[in-house]
Amino acid sequence: MKITGVDYRRAYRTETKDSFLARFWRGGRYFVWIVPLFCLPFAVGQIGTPHVLLSYEYYQRGGEPFYTHCAYFGLHSRQVRPGDGRCPLIKMIAE
Repeated sequence: MKITGVDYRRAYRTETKDSFLARFWRGGRYFVWIVPLFCLPFAVGQIGTPHVLLSYEYYQRGGEPFYTHCAYFGLHSRQVRPGDGRCPLIKMIAE
């Protein structure tokens, strides 16, 4: 016996288990933090990681010193020979 005016589809709704990926695509809020998380390794590869100036060598003729060797400490510690004669305190170095 069916009663008129009752939506049986809604009354007998069964629970479905969605896959892991379907849950992320359904809600946009999960997508907001996943995109930057996946882009982070690409950005680090292109821009580099910050390094701090550890030591330097320079010579000075007249006014401003001309730096010939800069050693940086960071994730990829490096020794750099600057072409412009400057050693910034913090430098972004990519591997």
